[in-house]
Amino acid sequence: MMIAFVLFTLAIFIVLAGVDPQVVDDTFITFQYAQNLVEYGRLTWWPFGEMVDGFTSPGHTLLLASGMALGFSPMGTNMAINLIAMALILMGVAQGTRELKFMPRYLAIGFVSLSAPFIIWYGGGLDGIIYSAVLFWIYLTFENSLRKAALSWPLIGLLVLLPVIRPEGLLISPAIICWAWLSTRRQKAALHRLRLATFAVIAAVGTLIAWRIAVYGYPLPNTYYAKTSASRWDEVEAGLRYVATWVTDLGGFSLFLVVLCIVSGTANHLRILFLSGVVALAIVSGGDSHAYARFLMPALPLLALDLAVLLNRSEAPIRIATLAIFTAYITVQLLVVFARVPPHIGLPHSVASILQG
Repeated sequence: MMIAFVLFTLAIFIVLAGVDPQVVDDTFITFQYAQNLVEYGRLTWWPFGEMVDGFTSPGHTLLLASGMALGFSPMGTNMAINLIAMALILMGVAQGTRELKFMPRYLAIGFVSLSAPFIIWYGGGLDGIIYSAVLFWIYLTFENSLRKAALSWPLIGLLVLLPVIRPEGLLISPAIICWAWLSTRRQKAALHRLRLATFAVIAAVGTLIAWRIAVYGYPLPNTYYAKTSASRWDEVEAGLRYVATWVTDLGGFSLFLVVLCIVSGTANHLRILFLSGVVALAIVSGGDSHAYARFLMPALPLLALDLAVLLNRSEAPIRIATLAIFTAYITVQLLVVFARVPPHIGLPHSVASILQG
């Protein structure tokens, strides 16, 4: 039944995502890099010129190139990648709430599938949904690994993959390895797995940095240097405005779910640290020039887990407050989605486009 509900919400997500699909210019830039890699074997903007790095995610670019090499269009490949990533996020929410009652699980999945940032960025492209999926599954597998006092093989693979998907992974994966060294028991099997994970992450991060330096002349994506301000405080200020806009305009007030978890005694400290890390990285990076909170999307499935826990275990006043936040959040999301195109126009057009392929 849960699988059927996930598929149902995924279908609604696809319909809403087709209401007014918009692709930002950065997505077309990534398409061009992928096309040049397929046609000329060079991961650069101009295939006959010098090597210039204008893409952010090597993993996203390589996935696009793989689909294009098989004969699929860039847009079709990109939407398929994002759809798979979205399905993985919803499956992760179902997995993370598997021990709870059905209704909280349903609402948690609906919380994610009806979130405007996911809906809009599904058509808008870039790597936000893929990054959110990988980071969310890192949280789920890391939590399970801490419970078992040994890192799992899927977690090790995800930690290696994350730096390839987003530059933030260059910090996150080593940080989680350090955390694992501090928190896991010194059993022989656990130590062997931890040493292997440490080597794998160091090798992945080191190889990626060395490749960028050797090919492009600098260790981070060119987009990072293009965003760098004269003062780090200017970037932090821009990042704070970015987060504030998410809270006031896009339902970021759902962070209050964390406060309710703390008050009700159901707070998950690992989840709070992951949430804090997502918000902190968005602030330190200076936010994003594009709208709709792309850098904060990884926080949404984590908040969905808090929503489910609160509805499952809390006293009546806490549940009422939680339902009020959920209702307000979903209302804001639908208003944002349909602010661009009215529902009576957007929905029939979206369904017709899907039926026509």
